[in-house]
Amino acid sequence: MAKFFNGLLFALCGLLSMASHAEDAVGPVMEMAEQGDSAAQTELARMYLRGARAPANEEQAFRWFHKAAEQHNSTAQLYLGFLYSQGRGVSQDYARAAHWFKLAAEQGEPEAQFNLGNMFAGGLGVRQNLVEAYIWFDLAASGAQPAAAIKRDMLSAAMDEKQIEAARRLVQARLEATP
Repeated sequence: MAKFFNGLLFALCGLLSMASHAEDAVGPVMEMAEQGDSAAQTELARMYLRGARAPANEEQAFRWFHKAAEQHNSTAQLYLGFLYSQGRGVSQDYARAAHWFKLAAEQGEPEAQFNLGNMFAGGLGVRQNLVEAYIWFDLAASGAQPAAAIKRDMLSAAMDEKQIEAARRLVQARLEATP
């Protein structure tokens, strides 16, 4: 019986030690996040989202991603788009997802460009627009998002030549306008 209680005590001490180490890992990131550092806010949000080095908490993840996104952190904007599109930590809202994906996409985030292309292709949170979808897929493909070229090419089968040419001109204009 004594061995059982010693084993139980050892296990409990181990769990407390793990919790202490998690708090040690979160502490410095939390401090920087609370001081307004958007990179730390984004990292803290990731920790909460994944349950890595911090307890899983989607509402806290949303809160910290939002703080960073308001500071124009494109990674945080991308994550907010995901959270809104999936209804994680917040009510599902495709229009808000599209808003945050667009902000990140305009800053050159290939994954956000790809997701925004999907939203325009399917009319999720935005009015369906195949030209816009093509533009965002093409930009994502040039940003090393491999599935984007496939989606763009599949989409072009549903478009006429005039739409494709208009989309290509708009892509070229955006690329030229990007510093």
